[in-house]
This record gives sequence, structure tokens and C-alpha cells, in this order.
Amino acid sequence: MYTDTYSREEMAKRIAEGRKFDNAVIISFYDTVGCEPLDCSGISDDVFYIKADDLDIYDLNDMGITVYDYFPDSIKLAQFIIKAHENGKNIICQCEYGQGRSAGCLAAIREYFLHDGISVFADYIYTPNKIIYNELIHELRRQGGMMNEQTNRS
Repeated sequence: MYTDTYSREEMAKRIAEGRKFDNAVIISFYDTVGCEPLDCSGISDDVFYIKADDLDIYDLNDMGITVYDYFPDSIKLAQFIIKAHENGKNIICQCEYGQGRSAGCLAAIREYFLHDGISVFADYIYTPNKIIYNELIHELRRQGGMMNEQTNRS
């Protein structure tokens, strides 16, 4: 499984050039205010869009919202990722700069499947969003555990 992150600018360029990803799904984060999602449908057959600002726990506390309010799509995203992996797909994560939300997502994916998510945190070009990471790794483990139990019962 190949994984990578892209910034909004890099992804927009790829869309403009019509360069499709081979055998890949895209997870595209976009801001809640003043930003529309990039239409990635021309470069991937399967795209999961997530409307979420790049916030940390202090921002959420100041706003009076919980991590669940901030990232309600974590359950569906985990299901999307597990299905993509089962189908042998590569996974591309994209956010505004390709360093925060997408890096948190990438780290969770790599930790769950490859056990090397720490490499994303250790890389100086990334500043992984810890809320995205923590919520997604939790859901991947929960969903994966459920899937393993179902498989064992069959």
C-alpha cells in the first residue's frame, strides 16, 4: 500500500493536468469557512471529503466543542480506509498545506496498517493534527477489531 499527502495547491495542479492516481483513493480535507472542496472525481474513482478546520484541543476548548463535534466523520472515514485497504488501494490524503490534517490522517493509516505512524510525526515537514490522528486511529482499531471478530465467527 502506497500512502502520501498533498497540499491543496498540488492537488489542484494535478486536477488541472488531468493526472489520475493509479489504483488510489483520496481523502480530502477542506476548511469550514470560505473554502469549497476540490473536485477530485476526475483523478480518482473514490474520494472521501471531510469538512474540518485544522484545530487543536485548545481551539476546541475555546470554542466549547468536543472532538466528536469536530470530527464526526471518523467512523465513516475508518470504514472507507479499511475498505480501500481490503481492495488493495493506495491512499492519498490532502489538506490545505499537506502537513496538518492530512498528515494526522496519514500517520493513523500508517500506524494501523504498517506500524510506522511515528515516522510521520518524526518528519520535520509534517505537523500532524493530533485530534485527527487520535480519533482516526481509535476508529480504525475499533472497526478493524469488529471486522476481525466477524471474520472469526464465519
